[in-house]
Amino acid sequence: MPSVKDQFDLTLRSHGDIVSPPVINAFLMRHCSRFLSSIGVCMNKRTPLKNHLAVRRYQTTFDKIIGTDYLKGIQFYLDNAGFQVQLGQLPTLHLDQYILDFNDFLISNAGRYTFSFTLDLAPGTKSSVFSSPREIFDFNRTSYGMAANLPEAIRDKIFCILHFRGPHLYNIWQRLLFGEHLADSFMRFGTGGLAQTRGMAGMPVFSYAIPLARLVLYAKQRGLAALPFHVLGESQPEDVLIHALVERYVRFIHGIELTVTHDSSNILKQNFQSRLVEIPNPATRSMRKVTLHSGRMGFKDPGHPSRREEFYAVVNQALTPFGLGPFTNDSHPMYPEKETSRMGYFFLLTVALWSYDLINTWMDEKAEELFPLLAAQQYDDFKRGFVAALKPFVTPKKAVFLPAVADQLVAGLALLRDPDPDRLERLVSQHLSGDECDVIRRAPLYF
Repeated sequence: MPSVKDQFDLTLRSHGDIVSPPVINAFLMRHCSRFLSSIGVCMNKRTPLKNHLAVRRYQTTFDKIIGTDYLKGIQFYLDNAGFQVQLGQLPTLHLDQYILDFNDFLISNAGRYTFSFTLDLAPGTKSSVFSSPREIFDFNRTSYGMAANLPEAIRDKIFCILHFRGPHLYNIWQRLLFGEHLADSFMRFGTGGLAQTRGMAGMPVFSYAIPLARLVLYAKQRGLAALPFHVLGESQPEDVLIHALVERYVRFIHGIELTVTHDSSNILKQNFQSRLVEIPNPATRSMRKVTLHSGRMGFKDPGHPSRREEFYAVVNQALTPFGLGPFTNDSHPMYPEKETSRMGYFFLLTVALWSYDLINTWMDEKAEELFPLLAAQQYDDFKRGFVAALKPFVTPKKAVFLPAVADQLVAGLALLRDPDPDRLERLVSQHLSGDECDVIRRAPLYF
């Protein structure tokens, strides 16, 4: 969020005669009405011993974001920098104070954020600030226990995170949430740690099938009619289609109103760092990736106009409904010289958000079309339709793996249909043991 806000602020500062806060707000409310910001932006990997003060430093950043006119009405997700803990950027020496600071922040800013997450403290896959599974358990018992005792109005806004990447983490979070019943204090749940490690890549089910299956079983036992579930990551077109299909499947089989949300910065990174832009074709419900480096703007792909013409056509599709433009390379060049112009950055940002919203819409429509095949257990027809739906959105190299992705989805849905804790534990042991760092993997499993 801070980087997105910075880009909009710079555009308003330099082109306030063209772009206004109400226009940006209208655009965001239509195409990207949820943003996540992490306290991790106030951590520095070079000075880990000072990172326990990150929550206090973040207050200034948070105040600026929340006080921004064009962000009024936007749902704000507050992340707690658990990922930075996994990277070793917060020594255990200061974790107790960090837990206190984070919970104090949740209380003192209770009416200013929309959602947040339990402060989950996990090791990384290659290293760990924790010396043992017992230490991980104790810190998280403190963190989750403190969250469970927050006022109900705050707890109802918190996604309770369930970790599962490896036997030790799976065991720890099962004990915390279900053995000690800390899950009973929350109405929302989520999972993370889905990076494509060797173990995750070799799983026979889709990435978050194991934690979601366990939570579906828990929701049934607890009698929950709804299950809001947030996935930290998983934002590629195939992921978005899986989210939509999984929602429908759980509703169909269990009568639970599952809602899957997700977040990712990848859509912005590919635009800003790689100049890789999605060019939509509404007639075929497809996207074509093109690079927009300054030396390639005049390049013509077979059967298409120049990339410059294509890009400005997409810019105008995204922005003219809000009273902006039409823009041309002559009026507002992306590369007036060799450097990207300020309006060029604005175009890249808005096109990224607009095209990703389009992908989400198309994937939801495709899920509605494909789901009857799943409901009728016509799995071969479903898999063919799943692959055909995604081919226009992925590279030929990635398309080769789509049949395997379809197999993982169907296998994962079988877990969701009949959640079996013993089977879930076996899957973790068989496939994710190697994803734990050495100091954790070599410790006794039960303590």
